[in-house]
Formats: sequence, C-alpha cells, structure tokens
Amino acid sequence: MTIRQINKLNMCLAVLMVLTRFRTIWETVVAFSNDVTALRSNVDTLNAERQKQERTKTGVAKDKKGKKHRMSSLALRIGGILQSYATAIGDFVLYEKVNYSMTDLMNARDTVTADRCRIILTEARAVENLLGDYNLTPAMVTELSGAIDEYVDVLAAPRIAITESSVSTRNIAGLFRSSDNILKNKLDKMMLSYETTNPDFFQEYQNARIIIDLGKGHTEGEEEVKP
Repeated sequence: MTIRQINKLNMCLAVLMVLTRFRTIWETVVAFSNDVTALRSNVDTLNAERQKQERTKTGVAKDKKGKKHRMSSLALRIGGILQSYATAIGDFVLYEKVNYSMTDLMNARDTVTADRCRIILTEARAVENLLGDYNLTPAMVTELSGAIDEYVDVLAAPRIAITESSVSTRNIAGLFRSSDNILKNKLDKMMLSYETTNPDFFQEYQNARIIIDLGKGHTEGEEEVKP
C-alpha cells in the first residue's frame, strides 16, 4: 500500500468513527445504513490486504534465511566428518570436494549454497555405511536431505510472494475505487440533508473527509488522491 493510499485509508477510518458516534441519527435511513456497512466492509478488507502485503515482504526473507542456516549447519557437520575420514584414508579428492566453511555456504548465492550442500550429501551417502566409527548416522544424512529439500522449496517463495502481493495490490486499488464511489456519490450527497438539521454531525463528517498528507490537508474536491 502506498503512502497516499494509507492516507486515504486513514480518512476512511476517521469517517467511520464519526458515523459511529452519530449512528442514532442515520441508522434508520436504510440507504445510508447500507452504504456505511459497505464502506466498513471495504475498510476491513483493505486492512486485511495491507497485512497480507506486509507478511509477504518480511516473512519470506526470514524463512529463507532460517532454512539456509539450518541446511548449512547440517552440511558443515557432515562435511567435517567426511574430511576427517578422508584424511584418515588419504583421499584428498574427497577432502577438497566437501571443503566448505560456514561462510562459504551462507555467503554464496542461494542456488550455489544448495548445490554445495548436495555435494556433501552425495559424498556422505556414498560412504555412510563406513562411517559409524565417525558418528555419522543414517538419520543425519536423512536430516540433511530433508533440509536441502525444504530450502529449495523456499527459494521459490519470493516469486510466489510477488504474485500474491500483485494480487493484493490489484484488490486494494479496486477497494479504494469502490470506497471512493460510496463516499463521493452516496454518503457525501446524503450528508447534505444533515447540514441544517444536524450541523455538528455534518461538520464533523466534513472534517473527517479531509485527507491528511504529510502535515498538509486537502479535501477530495480540491485534489483527488487516487489509489
């Protein structure tokens, strides 16, 4: 949600607060009441879409980092066992194949890290039956395999998140258009009948309809803020 959209959402919330305070004046007017209900529904959905966008932005990155760290830690532990074994039998080719530090794994590009961990997994599977004395267990190999699969799966999450965010962006734009229509073409027009009969209600509504933008106020009649 953009800053201008947030400003407009805050205006809608202010309008709903005023309408709630003066509900005894309009609640028996069916058309007015229906429009208020529709506006409140739009605002609730807008808040939900905004929260979805925020979760998309922050959750995916945290999830990927955590899974990358877990996978790398498991690979490093197994790699160390393989290097110890390789040293004992004089297999320096094996030693170099799995010779990665935590920095090598964590600082590499996402797919490179996965490939390096797969190399360690492949080498471990090849000799796991020989490494009981080195405390390498089948469960450790299985755990690394699962961690790699989970990490690879989460690599696709940013693309999925972009798609979800794009859907939310379109939904938000549509909800603001609907809310604009309710306010400008319905509630604003019906509020004119309260200008003389309920001036306090009318004035507070007008004040709430002002969109506050970076410390400056304007009414939508002066400058329309589009979603």
